[in-house]
Amino acid sequence: MSYQSSSQPTRAECQSGLHAAIVEVAETSLFAFTDECDADGFADALQQGAAECFRGAVRFDGAFGGEVELMLPDALARELCASFGGLNSPDEVGERDLADFVGEVANMVCGAWLTRACHDQSFTLAPPQVTRGAAEPTAADACRFFLAINDTPASVRLFWASNPASRER
Repeated sequence: MSYQSSSQPTRAECQSGLHAAIVEVAETSLFAFTDECDADGFADALQQGAAECFRGAVRFDGAFGGEVELMLPDALARELCASFGGLNSPDEVGERDLADFVGEVANMVCGAWLTRACHDQSFTLAPPQVTRGAAEPTAADACRFFLAINDTPASVRLFWASNPASRER
């Protein structure tokens, strides 16, 4: 899928493209497996103790602008970071390394999506911003979807730069 004009892609195009990008990053860079998940599965996981999450957000600007946000439950972020770093246990992951890792994964997802979807257009990506906090189970955003990585629900969403004041986190 490729966007040929400078107009914003549709919600369906975004979901399809972002889904393909996170699957690509998870499977080829993180050696993790992905599966389907929906808002209810994400909400259920939150109620069962995965409420603390890391959010990695990457702003981009070019033919259109916005921000891609990846939300990973703490345990999943630690598991993936430990595996990626060749550590024996998620307990060996330091907080700074974990924040760097989550930011880099968000950067890889955003870059993979834009490269695949808009290969004939250039974009500037800002340094990733990583925060920690409670996850949000709602799916009311203009472009948000859920998937499971190594059987743990995660979330990806896109905010458009055309109306950044309307973003709610």
